[in-house]
Amino acid sequence: MSANDNFIKQIVAVRRKPDMTRKEFLNHRFQVPGTISDAPEDPDIKPEWSSLIHLFDGALGGRPDALNANQPWVGRDDITELYFWDWAHLKNVFTSEHVKTHVRPDGLNFSDMEAPLPIMAREKSLPLRTTRDLDDENGQVPKEIGIQPKGMDLAAYFGGSSMPTYHLAYKIFLNDRASVTAVRKAQKAFYENTQDELNQSESFVVFGIEGLIMDIGANTRFDPKRQPEMPDL
Repeated sequence: MSANDNFIKQIVAVRRKPDMTRKEFLNHRFQVPGTISDAPEDPDIKPEWSSLIHLFDGALGGRPDALNANQPWVGRDDITELYFWDWAHLKNVFTSEHVKTHVRPDGLNFSDMEAPLPIMAREKSLPLRTTRDLDDENGQVPKEIGIQPKGMDLAAYFGGSSMPTYHLAYKIFLNDRASVTAVRKAQKAFYENTQDELNQSESFVVFGIEGLIMDIGANTRFDPKRQPEMPDL
């Protein structure tokens, strides 16, 4: 979905629960929640648009107080993106009986409940100098600017009360996996230039393949065949 600052966007980076392979997690994560979330016919209790990103690689920050030590929250398996028209729509969805009795309980079937990393955001577009590694015909990259949820405790809903709080995220579209090298090079240059402004130990980059769950505006319902293919699994 193209950047639209009229929407409220919910992003959650998830780590899978214990005793679950990546393949088991990704299959469940797309097929079951996708089916559940699009089951209601009432569009007012569903996100306007949602997708799931299966992650295949990433580089996460380390602990600054130890040598080559990962953070307790290291490891991400997927990212969920949900769009809502406004606060009233978001509240209507999250407080609906369907979410309470079907959507939220399913989280116990796949999520490490101590590790979710959620961010509520408004999406803005930034000009982008495109290269052969980036696939963005508009020369824009979405920037997610964190906002404070009105009357909603994200950690209480998703879990992860001891996890870092995030206020900014960027989403870049690549041509293919070979472009990861170029992005990592740019990321390291970015880190070098923002040492005094950025908490690099709690910053990270992940790479994945996105699959559409549903798009209410386009009348596109959930289709299990849209699950991203992961050649390494």
